Amino acid sequence: MDKNIKYGGIIIMKKILYFLPFILSSLFYIYIGIIDSFSAINPFIWILLCILFNSGILMIQNKWWGCLLGILYGVAFILMGFNETGQLINETPFGIIICAYFAYLGFDLYKLNNQS
Repeated sequence: MDKNIKYGGIIIMKKILYFLPFILSSLFYIYIGIIDSFSAINPFIWILLCILFNSGILMIQNKWWGCLLGILYGVAFILMGFNETGQLINETPFGIIICAYFAYLGFDLYKLNNQS
């Protein structure tokens, strides 16, 4: 029996949750780009957004290790928070939240795939 049939509509909602950080981050950076300038955004961020999108795709395919790419995104934010550049917002708390979020999703997906 397919796991999608077993859990019904809950699976669809969980699959949307895999892309939630990507959607929120994309909207935030597009908003910043429109308000200020797209050149004000570090090009490294666009690479991290691609990594975050790939993380969501891997987790939709029930690959629990796709969460490691999301955790990599969070670790990059934590490391960017250590560089004091006079920004108004420190990235470290956001990175910790993102790491915890993806660790939970990865654990939940691993548990779902290994149920007998």
